This record gives sequence, structure tokens and C-alpha cells, in this order.
Amino acid sequence: MDTQFTATWYFKNDTTYQAYEIREGRLFMHQRAEQGAVLADGSTYEYKRQ
Repeated sequence: MDTQFTATWYFKNDTTYQAYEIREGRLFMHQRAEQGAVLADGSTYEYKRQ
């Protein structure tokens, strides 16, 4: 899946970030990483309301 993420959550307590996108009623989230780090090939998770 090739997903272009449009937004990012930044977590202050553990200094990580997580990119995400809501598209077609689904939430796509990229693997969390340290702020300032770049993930070349991270996992993508997809959630759909049942």
C-alpha cells in the first residue's frame, strides 16, 4: 500500500511522532518513531469502524 500521510501526532512525554491519514472512512497510521528520525520502511496499520 502506498499511503501519503497528511497529518502527524507529536507525543511530548516520550518524544515520538506518528503520521496518520483518514481516508474512505479508515484510519491509516504509520509506525511511531523518535522525533527527528526518518523511517525508510515502517509498518502501516489500517483501522476501520465495524
